[in-house]
Amino acid sequence: MWSVNQEIDNAISSLSIYSSDLVELDRESAREVINHIKGNFVEGNPSSWWMSLKKPVVTKVDVNDSDFGYIDEIIPQRCDTFYFVPENGETYRVFRANIDVIKKILAECIFFEYYIFPEDFSWLIIENDHSEAMLIHV
Repeated sequence: MWSVNQEIDNAISSLSIYSSDLVELDRESAREVINHIKGNFVEGNPSSWWMSLKKPVVTKVDVNDSDFGYIDEIIPQRCDTFYFVPENGETYRVFRANIDVIKKILAECIFFEYYIFPEDFSWLIIENDHSEAMLIHV
């Protein structure tokens, strides 16, 4: 049976991504990161964050490219590392990586909703199941 977790693991394996380029946070650290970002942007506990945002969407683009170039277009600031959270309907897995590694992983996978945000939690990018990418600021 297909799962987001399996899809991510297969992409990481097939891309031969080094552990120094992609770090998965332990469960406690992941929980803290999720609580912080949801505290900034999400009202309640919706099944998908975009359905209950505290802040207005600043930028919304239709996603129709397979190289995820739109991320570079809407990202408000370049950082060395970002958090990447696949929406899997289960316990959230949280990864820390640079944006190019995140885009490579996404390009290897079948679609799923996901979240990207910087380590200062100042903005959030969401791609939803309607092929829309949204940017939200604190």
